[in-house]
Amino acid sequence: MASAILGVFVLPAAGATELFVASQQDDSVKRYFLPNGTFLDSVVSPRSGNLDGPNDLAFGADGMLYVTSSNTDNVKRYHTTTGTFLNSFVTAGSGGLDGPDGLAFGPDGNLFVSSSATNGIKRYFGPTGAFINNFVPAGTGGLNTPSAVTFGPDGDLYVASFGDDTIKRFDGQSGFLISNFVTRNSGGLDGPRDMLFGTDGYLYVSSFNTDQVLRYDANTGQFIDTFVTRASGNLNGPWGLAIDPEDGMLLVSSYNNDSVKRYFSANGAFLNTIITQASGGLNGPTGLLVVPEPATIGLLAIGAACAMRPLRRLRNRR
Repeated sequence: MASAILGVFVLPAAGATELFVASQQDDSVKRYFLPNGTFLDSVVSPRSGNLDGPNDLAFGADGMLYVTSSNTDNVKRYHTTTGTFLNSFVTAGSGGLDGPDGLAFGPDGNLFVSSSATNGIKRYFGPTGAFINNFVPAGTGGLNTPSAVTFGPDGDLYVASFGDDTIKRFDGQSGFLISNFVTRNSGGLDGPRDMLFGTDGYLYVSSFNTDQVLRYDANTGQFIDTFVTRASGNLNGPWGLAIDPEDGMLLVSSYNNDSVKRYFSANGAFLNTIITQASGGLNGPTGLLVVPEPATIGLLAIGAACAMRPLRRLRNRR
């Protein structure tokens, strides 16, 4: 199984045929046929369950879809195939949650959510959504407007600190700060929105304010190169990252022109706009989620059980 990443939860390649895209500006989640980007439907219809400002998506151990609702300060839960609203899994303001952005289920089965307006990471009980603790207390290590959260191959928690242009590394069990894994502005990083640990030993980070995807050594955090060059393929406001399991290509949501771009995995060359501008009403795409066929979801649940400054919705585009 591939790693979970902020803004993105990459699922097993077998049976993966669809891409879910959080559409922040119309408060929905769109569904597309992954091989060619054909629009299928709004799997989560606009404002369903009072969704307001969706930024990130993840699957739970139950196979259901979890979505951060940044403007209502909670996490919503939906049926993966029908999009039916199930409940506010994390209730509004639980544990002081304010401006939830990224989310990830950890190795302990619990849910970790970045609270962007309070500069901390909250932990919630995986089966019920009950608040457990401030896993990373407010402002630890200079944490500033945390966006993406993901657990690395080493089991530690990595957090994109949007406000100070770093990637911070925290102990995956205690939440103690280990280091600024990617140091401030390393490689020109400006506004990290999402990150992805590749199987090639690199960490990929979307740099929102420079319209690039940067690449770092996954073991040391050292800058390697600019993988997707500035505005390649008209990339404008890169946010979510995902890997297409069909061919291993990199998918990047382009927030400011309402599309999803596709890049060659070997060198970052632009291939095509797989989801064209405003397809299906896409408006402000944020998190990406590769989705398996329904038959695969049950297996996923069993496996899981065993195992700019966007404090609020970005109304004004550049």
